[in-house]
Amino acid sequence: MGVPTSANPFTLKQILRKEWGFQGLVDSDWTSVVELIAHGIANDGAAAARKAFLGGVDMDMASSLTTKIWRNWCAPGRVPEAAVDEAVRRTLRVKFGLGLFEHPYADEAREAGAMVQPESLALARTAAERSFVLLKNANFPGRHRFCRSRPTQKLLR
Repeated sequence: MGVPTSANPFTLKQILRKEWGFQGLVDSDWTSVVELIAHGIANDGAAAARKAFLGGVDMDMASSLTTKIWRNWCAPGRVPEAAVDEAVRRTLRVKFGLGLFEHPYADEAREAGAMVQPESLALARTAAERSFVLLKNANFPGRHRFCRSRPTQKLLR
């Protein structure tokens, strides 16, 4: 068993940032920071947020643990001040780039009308079809491994 990516400095800092040169924002996966508790990586929310931040996560999606304990990090020795500054810089760069400071509120009526349109569904279907990876399953030829009752061909229709 390894360390989940949201608390893994080798993956996020060494590989992503140093080896691949990624300079953008690292946002956690949905609830992955709070799930560090369930995975036995952290004892509580404060430890989970700190481990994720020190692991390379700039922004916590959904659980907001980092914002709840941010003030405690300002105490000397909790987290390096330069790391906080850099995470804030990366987050603000993205927000400025998206225009969130010039236009912070979305027109909800306009946004609702943009969802689930026929052309969007067609594009999503095309993207899904082009990204399929089919593997040979010798134990169940012609059948999907997790759906043994349906032939693979029906799953692709």
